[in-house]
Amino acid sequence: MKIFLFCAIFFLVAFVNAAQSGTEKECTEATAVLTSKDGTVSGTIRVKKTGTEDCGVHITGTIYMPESEYKKRGFHIHEKGAKGDNCLAAGGHYNPEGKQHGSPDVSNRHKGDLGNVEQNGKTITIDIHDSQACLTGPYSVLDRSFVLHDGIDDLGRNNDEGSKTTGNAGGRIACGPIIKAF
Repeated sequence: MKIFLFCAIFFLVAFVNAAQSGTEKECTEATAVLTSKDGTVSGTIRVKKTGTEDCGVHITGTIYMPESEYKKRGFHIHEKGAKGDNCLAAGGHYNPEGKQHGSPDVSNRHKGDLGNVEQNGKTITIDIHDSQACLTGPYSVLDRSFVLHDGIDDLGRNNDEGSKTTGNAGGRIACGPIIKAF
């Protein structure tokens, strides 16, 4: 009886681990709901895997703003999937390889550097193809956060320390954790 029970538990654990591993490898879509602390900024962002490798995604969505402006704002993936403390709980830019902040069109940049999005009136329409963000593998962006910043990301092109780490994109307006879409 003990041997049967041991074998049953062993196979159950192996089955659950295999199912979880398969689920992680099969993740092709994720979503994030962004909100501001006061609830005036909100939006839904979708991430869809675009290639057969771990990395390469298409990020789409709309963010609604209370003020009608026309400006660019920094938009990044941050290291933690947390929203607290006015989005400061999301940590810094997602940068697992310890690279310098940069433009999304260069290879030497944070994995979370997505550049700028444009606010056109009360909406920001997101349509980003990114080759470095991943939904699977060791650099997955799942359980991290999208963060919308108050200012323009200078894409690491200035000579000051802020440019090389955050793009001087300013305060955090809204954020939301990136979770697997079911």
